[in-house]
Amino acid sequence: MVSKGRIRSRYQRRVLNWLLDGEGTVSSIADALQLQMPHASLALRQLRERGDVTREDQSGIRGAPHFITELGRQRLEQDALSRLRGNHLQPPMNADGIVLGHDGQYVLLGYVKPLVSELIRLPEYALEDSPLPPIDSSGNRGGCWAVVRTESMRWYDLESLAPTHPPLPSEQGTLTDWSMRIPSICVVHARLIDPTKQWTMAPGSWFTAPDLVKSGHSTLEFGNHAIGYTEGDSVTIHPPMALHGHLASPVGRRLAMDAMSDEALVFEDHRQLNQPRTLPLESLWYWLKRRHPRLSAPKLESKFTELCNHFVGNDAPAPSIAVQRALLVDFGKANWTLGEVLSRINFAGTTSEGATALLEWYLSDTVAECIVEWPHSVDANRALLENLLGSLRCRLLLTSNGEPVVFANSSAVIQPIGKLGHVRLSLGRGLAFTIRLSEEVKKPRPAAVFERTPATAREMINGYDGTHHSPEGFSLLEASLEHRTSIWHALSLYPEGDEEWANRNEGTAPLASWIATPNQDRSSRWIRIRNVIPSGWADLLPIDSCETATLLQAMPDGSPTWTRSALEKVRQRFTHNVESIPRYLHYLEDHECRAWMASALLLSSQYLPEEFHPKIEHACTVWLEKPHHTISVLEGLFPLGNPLNEANQACLALCLGAGASHAKGSVLNIWARAFSMLEINEPIQAEFLRLLMSTLPCSWWTVWAADWLKIQLSSSSGRRWLATQPFSWPALVARPPGERGGMPGMPTAHLERRLALEDVLQIHLVQDGESKKALLDVHDMLATSERNEPVHHGRLHPLVGWLARPVDSWPRIGLEALNSGDEQIGALLYARSFANRLE
Repeated sequence: MVSKGRIRSRYQRRVLNWLLDGEGTVSSIADALQLQMPHASLALRQLRERGDVTREDQSGIRGAPHFITELGRQRLEQDALSRLRGNHLQPPMNADGIVLGHDGQYVLLGYVKPLVSELIRLPEYALEDSPLPPIDSSGNRGGCWAVVRTESMRWYDLESLAPTHPPLPSEQGTLTDWSMRIPSICVVHARLIDPTKQWTMAPGSWFTAPDLVKSGHSTLEFGNHAIGYTEGDSVTIHPPMALHGHLASPVGRRLAMDAMSDEALVFEDHRQLNQPRTLPLESLWYWLKRRHPRLSAPKLESKFTELCNHFVGNDAPAPSIAVQRALLVDFGKANWTLGEVLSRINFAGTTSEGATALLEWYLSDTVAECIVEWPHSVDANRALLENLLGSLRCRLLLTSNGEPVVFANSSAVIQPIGKLGHVRLSLGRGLAFTIRLSEEVKKPRPAAVFERTPATAREMINGYDGTHHSPEGFSLLEASLEHRTSIWHALSLYPEGDEEWANRNEGTAPLASWIATPNQDRSSRWIRIRNVIPSGWADLLPIDSCETATLLQAMPDGSPTWTRSALEKVRQRFTHNVESIPRYLHYLEDHECRAWMASALLLSSQYLPEEFHPKIEHACTVWLEKPHHTISVLEGLFPLGNPLNEANQACLALCLGAGASHAKGSVLNIWARAFSMLEINEPIQAEFLRLLMSTLPCSWWTVWAADWLKIQLSSSSGRRWLATQPFSWPALVARPPGERGGMPGMPTAHLERRLALEDVLQIHLVQDGESKKALLDVHDMLATSERNEPVHHGRLHPLVGWLARPVDSWPRIGLEALNSGDEQIGALLYARSFANRLE
């Protein structure tokens, strides 16, 4: 017969509560509840006599486990119901629950609203209008976490206290907003997570469940890294170190590892196609020790040195075939490097021997925290895995081989519950609740940290293949391991970036912070740190989203490719909004930016009104001190084939005068010298012509291309030079008469100056090669035209032969010509055919 009242014996109630979570011996119960052995033994004997507890004593009484019976469970329920009857059950406004009992780490609660999670936060204060306020309960402190024992939850009608069903959610749809008209209460057995935490709210006190977000209690922290969230109220869970999980699902293992992998050395069993595995060289010492347990230390050291010399590329002889085969068997195909530069170690392809050597290296030679996904037998390696958990440096050990094993050194356990992405976290006996593993996508750190790092942004961009960076193209040898690590971690975040990580590291590692910055945040970070990062890193700035001032200030640190695009963007803005230019004219006086501002202004000069002419002339003077992008600026100042205005004339004189004093072989110098010679029809030596044609754009000298080709064909040195130049000669010598061209500042129209066959016969003396194809096309198109033979099928373009014929005789040439061969020839064919049709 089950008693209808509360349990009078405090010892019996505590023992039944403890057995509610599983079996126990007399000694284990006494230790857990801090009871003297006689008191625990007496309480268990009385409970057995009542039928509340049973003992499994087939193998003897000593050490026999005790179990709670169904009668014992009913007695706990009747005890809770008795406590419920003993309280005033008229909940105050906004009340969520009432304290029915508090016995050490066990609490008995009554909730008038359904709970949203097995993990609950007990409040620090009782409601001020509680009908039975204890003397010391008003304002008491000590709110703490507790775990609900869901199998013990019972709902009762609030008036009759008859068993009833849980209420339905309110129409508002939230999990905590329940109608106060529901006349029911849920009796909840809960257990404090931290039994040393004082929670002194007295029985009979009504309370409001804390708003976890507003109260700042939305995180349960035992460690520094979150693994997931509770269902319902999304409390972030930071489990303690030495967490163990036996998860068969690779998805669950991957989610758990990703969640806790920040700044940890990750041992993973994850096959990656076409991704090289890199392992720590030092682990070979422990592998050799296991292979040769009787070998003396000097001989072992000698073998290890031989392997190291071989793998670090010192041209040392390869180990024996037997050793190479054993390495391949135990470690799989892998590269080897110093372990200090690794952040991920892949177990895929290793045997238990190889994986054991890797963990022995970690335990003996490192101080980093780790996460381990162990793919091999657990029983055969139990001692090693116990040492790993006992090191207090292993955040998470995941196993999947065989049946689950209980480790003595694990502080907490996660177990699968059959629901994707969810596990049950057990923090100890009776402290288990379900969590949803974090699904936040984290870009993994690079598996290895290399000595070479990029010296500039252009090096970094060129070394990126869309998935990872290759150190082969990097030119900077970084001596500091700390700097190397931060740079390679930042590279692993590129191109998406990580603003939070970049913010944390901006002060200590500004370059790494800059690399890891997302595009949308680069402009603001550049303004803050551009003076503390090395030159050459402006190329990461997104040109379209940067302000003009930012672009001008960044140009001194950009590559030619980036600055060309940045100047074009500034030119567009200046020409479309001339009124904005005065805001930036002060940069003409800035020591670092003046030449770049001058370049932008000169590129825009053709589109500026007359009042800007003095500024253009001043900008020309500034630019000539340190000219950038000479070809683009000269074409901007003096558009090919266009007559010059007053500002052009003044700038032309400045440029020609300065060009003579610039370095020989520079674009400005060669242009100025050629301009002066052409202006007075001075004969130009063949050697200087070769320098001119190799340096200046073809569009600058097509007017004279036919004459200069004949000059080069007339000498052996010229023919040798022609054999090395990839010019599209048919497109250069067959321009239509009247086409405007000439050097910048020297507008010249193309004349009817066609080559004759006899002028190019020496093409056959040019050395064979790719460059000769264009010359042979010139010869053949002239030969077939003079001989009235059918148009030949060209080498560079199938229709090239028509360039030597009158346009009126051409077939219709459409857009397909642009994609049928050499682009310059195709463009010329299409343009001349189209112009002829218009006429």
